Amino acid sequence: MVARDGFEHREAVKFGIAVVGIVGRSEDLQTLTIIGRSEEFTLYVATAMARIAPEPEQALWALAKTVRNWGRIQTVERLKETQNPEIQAWMLREGFRNGVMDEYLACICARAGKLHDALKPQIVDDALLDGAADMIHALIRGGPAEDIDDYAHAADACEGYVNHVRSRPALGLKHFLTVAALRQLLSEQNGWEKRKDSGWTEERRRNLQSLCEDIFSRQTWHEPAMQALNSIDEQRFYEGDSAASCLSIDTWEIHFDRVKAAPLDSSFSWYRVLRQTDEPRIDSVLSFAESILPFDRIETGPADELGMGPGFEPHETLDWVLQHLNRFPKRGWRLIKAGLRSPGVRNRNMAIHALAAWPRESWPSEATILVLEAHEREPDKNVKGRLTALLEGKPVV
Repeated sequence: MVARDGFEHREAVKFGIAVVGIVGRSEDLQTLTIIGRSEEFTLYVATAMARIAPEPEQALWALAKTVRNWGRIQTVERLKETQNPEIQAWMLREGFRNGVMDEYLACICARAGKLHDALKPQIVDDALLDGAADMIHALIRGGPAEDIDDYAHAADACEGYVNHVRSRPALGLKHFLTVAALRQLLSEQNGWEKRKDSGWTEERRRNLQSLCEDIFSRQTWHEPAMQALNSIDEQRFYEGDSAASCLSIDTWEIHFDRVKAAPLDSSFSWYRVLRQTDEPRIDSVLSFAESILPFDRIETGPADELGMGPGFEPHETLDWVLQHLNRFPKRGWRLIKAGLRSPGVRNRNMAIHALAAWPRESWPSEATILVLEAHEREPDKNVKGRLTALLEGKPVV
């Protein structure tokens, strides 16, 4: 009843905001601003403000600065036509940042803030250059929103950004990662014909690729990457690890130490450990995994569970190991066995693929009986089909 009453009150507030947007006055703006700080109501408040504020852009800008997640996205979207230099400057330095994905606002803010023009002066402030790095990187990543091909002046912006980075020898890793992402994009062979209308000529692409290669190859990036890998700040550590990956720096021991410190709460480090695990290292990983996994919590029998989220931390940890075991046939039987008996569909699928990589004659003596039992109890028809293929010696897909 409490939850239902709370829901009804929230809906009443939304209705009230909508009414204010129709019949309200500028005197209501202060109240709307307070309510709009709660991101459940931000969209409604932004819509109302746009109707009743004497200066709608200023009101929306003030609101946008008080929220961070979907409220930031929904408010900044309503500023996409701004010609206000102060708002444009804020969009390029801060406005695109949000707690969901920068990709949602990167193109909107680059376009509205005229990033390509802002980067034309020979000297720009650090905040603008940092913002440009994050926006360009987000545009290259793409995703659920507009990407680099939707920004008509992307070539100008990228060229301006790279020229500024080239002239500054000491910059943070975010700039290395953006240059690395742009370097990768420029090296791709497809898609450039359609980009000619946006200024991406072949000569320009090759010149910019050369500049990125020069920046990327600087030896000065190695030291800050290693320093970041020793940081307790997760964002800085992630930047360091991403840079290390680009630079082919082996971080296996660093990630394995993090896994050992929190084995059921280190998904990212499990991923990085297994990606870098080779033949000489696999036994250490398997031995550790077997020593920390609570098999009694995992081997509760097949069910229709995805096996992810709160309460399934052991199953998720098992996932990270199982998905790489097909590279190491005849290894990790204890983990495969646990996967076959797991309620998590992902665990069972990965265990099947891992065992399928084994020569049939090398299966442990109990394996055939266990797989037959798993086949008989399997509730998911797709998993059951894979178990059938496994038993019949056919390819598992």
